[in-house]
Amino acid sequence: MADAALSVPPYDGTYLEEPLEGAPPETPADAEPDPRVEAVTEAVAGGDYATAARSAEALLREGMHDTRLVGPYLFGSFQEHGLRAMPGLFRSLLQVLTVSRDAFGPVAKRDIFLESGLRWLLRSIIKHIAHHEKKQDATWKRWCEAETRAPIEEALPLAEPLLAAIPGALPKNGCEEPFRNLAHWLRRHLETLPAPAPAAPVAPPTEAPAAARSEPRPDEAPASKPDAAARATPTAAPTPSVPGVPISAPLALLIRKLEAFDQLVQEGAMPKAGVVAADVMATVERFDPRIYLPSLFTRFFAGLTSHAHALEPYLHESESLPMRALEQLYRVDLDAFLTLPSGDSSGEED
Repeated sequence: MADAALSVPPYDGTYLEEPLEGAPPETPADAEPDPRVEAVTEAVAGGDYATAARSAEALLREGMHDTRLVGPYLFGSFQEHGLRAMPGLFRSLLQVLTVSRDAFGPVAKRDIFLESGLRWLLRSIIKHIAHHEKKQDATWKRWCEAETRAPIEEALPLAEPLLAAIPGALPKNGCEEPFRNLAHWLRRHLETLPAPAPAAPVAPPTEAPAAARSEPRPDEAPASKPDAAARATPTAAPTPSVPGVPISAPLALLIRKLEAFDQLVQEGAMPKAGVVAADVMATVERFDPRIYLPSLFTRFFAGLTSHAHALEPYLHESESLPMRALEQLYRVDLDAFLTLPSGDSSGEED
């Protein structure tokens, strides 16, 4: 098996992220099993996942779109990159279950092979995650670093489109439970990860001091003034004194996806646009501002933590008349709510 490992190129892992087109490979009913596919299966059985993944990728890139290669190939991404592989792995699964499904064979056993292969893939990933979590080894410690947050945040919005695609592509639906378990674990793990370092604020351009601005002397003719359009600047209108909110990695990715959707629609690439649309719709329906705008809520949660004991009684008294009245004022007029004396809000008389 060592010789086989040397005969294939380095592992890449991105091949299935793009849609596959064309007819599935033809396999006569009386055809003998392809020895190259059998070699991949044997490598998996022997625990040589790296050789299996690299061999599967080589065969896929040659056009052998056999569903038995999908599981070993994608597991190679997890073996190679750990939790950082989740975005690409989820994108590949979504393509295989939707746009690329018809390009895979053997057609007669496509559903059986695909379901068994993906079920093995998902259960193997969960098994390996549990192993490292129990050992608390170096791999686990890397997974607990702040850099792991962005890949998980990128992958999770694809969970719902995948769950929607599984029943249609896999009639026996044997992959839904392990995939839900994996997505649930990723969400729980995300909550334990440290927040990313805040982006450095961009300093606004400095303006020349007023004293340095040239003023015409009495003995000079005033310079000709530019027209109104040239004098107008975006800062002419007053702006609220709110610090800029840095764009987080998930928000930057969402912006890229929106731009990609516009581009794909203009190009007429509707299958690709459909994949992006499903992903963006799932993100919008479950939009969590804590993920996409984390810096906006840092001060709020810090204050909530610092004053939790003082605030807790009022959270439990939300049904009392004074608190209900105060809440209604807050909803209809924030300015009046803020200027209301604190003594008036308690409902007590002086």
